[in-house]
Amino acid sequence: MQILSSIPNYATTSYGTSSSTQSIIKDLEKQKTELQADIQEAYQANDTAEDKTEKVQQLQQEMQQLEWKIQQLQAEEEEEDKETRQVKVTTQK
Repeated sequence: MQILSSIPNYATTSYGTSSSTQSIIKDLEKQKTELQADIQEAYQANDTAEDKTEKVQQLQQEMQQLEWKIQQLQAEEEEEDKETRQVKVTTQK
């Protein structure tokens, strides 16, 4: 199963609202959970040790990419929140 190919296009660009970012993060977290299950299946498969190792490594790479994307989105969201708070403070003065 290739999780990364199912990451929607909107998950690779900047976002306008915090709620849409939260939704995207939630979708990516769900994909991460599915990928964890795939990794467990790969460990338990009746494949050769070489095939099993290759598949697990591929799935772990996909997991790392998902985790990186989630961290990136969370950082963007935090920056957006910070900018929003700064604008509110500036307009209140």
